[in-house]
Amino acid sequence: MKTLRIFGALAFLLMPASSILLAQTTPTPLDVVKQCYQDFAQGNIPGLISALSDDIIWIDPGRVGPYAGKREGKASILDFFTQLHEQLNITRFEPYEYVVEGNKACVTGYVEGIALATGAPFASDWAMAWEITPDGKVAYHHLYLDTDNIGKAIASKDLTQTGRNFIAAMDASDLEGLKACVSPDFTIYHPNFPHPLNLQGFFDMQVKPFNAAFQGMAHTLLDASCDGRKLCMRGIASGKHTGVLMGIEPTGNDIAVPWLAFTTLDSNGKIREMHVQFNQLAFLAQLGVNPMASK
Repeated sequence: MKTLRIFGALAFLLMPASSILLAQTTPTPLDVVKQCYQDFAQGNIPGLISALSDDIIWIDPGRVGPYAGKREGKASILDFFTQLHEQLNITRFEPYEYVVEGNKACVTGYVEGIALATGAPFASDWAMAWEITPDGKVAYHHLYLDTDNIGKAIASKDLTQTGRNFIAAMDASDLEGLKACVSPDFTIYHPNFPHPLNLQGFFDMQVKPFNAAFQGMAHTLLDASCDGRKLCMRGIASGKHTGVLMGIEPTGNDIAVPWLAFTTLDSNGKIREMHVQFNQLAFLAQLGVNPMASK
């Protein structure tokens, strides 16, 4: 027995240093998963991200928010947690049971919280599947939970009303009303301008001049749909050209131009970003000044 112990000690001493270090420092799959849950509970997202492999695959089910779906790579997972934080206030998150086989782990648990945009509560049992690399990094994560319950919580508030309020305030030249609809960092991309505008710039350069140039200017909303924090609207802009617009003298013509607006809402249901599209040539043609009309 003494001889065996001597040979065992010699074998350990002759092992490559990297092998000894790996044996001493590489966490088990169970250790890795538990540490991820601990980091999440403590809000240590950088610590959680450091536990992921460079080619991590991360899957959340359904379309309950902009964070759902399949993501790959650490940067994408960091964005996932940013979106999650903006959408949900998780008030309880509790792992129940761990089952580990080789490099794979399955965990069951429970989550509940509040959808920030609507104030609606949600709750669900969950299961998570994990795969861990030999060097102790998370290579794969897949969540299973009640997406219908969480989806209803997020969608329970009619976020299209924000778009309707924005349009009404715009047609009324109501700057304060517009401010109530948008986030402080609001940006709009409009085809009339070569660069994005903030709210004040949009109001001064687009809203006021157009409302002054068109009697009865109205943006009639025909349809609006919301998916998570994405709001799409389409409608018709109409009015009578009775004032000077961008050097164009009043024509007395009536205009009716289709428009589209794609918006992103923040966690409070305010418009953060808006992209507008409309047919500028058709608009000029209705004024009788389209330079392409005779070609």
